[in-house]
Amino acid sequence: MPKSWYIIMTILGIILFIVCVINCKMFCRDFEKIQELTQPVRSNRIYPMPVAIGVEVYGPQRGIQVLTVDNV
Repeated sequence: MPKSWYIIMTILGIILFIVCVINCKMFCRDFEKIQELTQPVRSNRIYPMPVAIGVEVYGPQRGIQVLTVDNV
């Protein structure tokens, strides 16, 4: 085979290797982001407050009765 064939294949091989390394790094970065979204890691042990839908009541008002329910 001619020498130019080896030079061209070497250049294409190097380019293919660089593209594979870049794709692998992007895949690892995206995989870590997906893992963080599915199972968040909290290093500072601060958890968000639970969110409830309703009306905030500061105290008993007229016409409102407070009911206490015990689990029996």
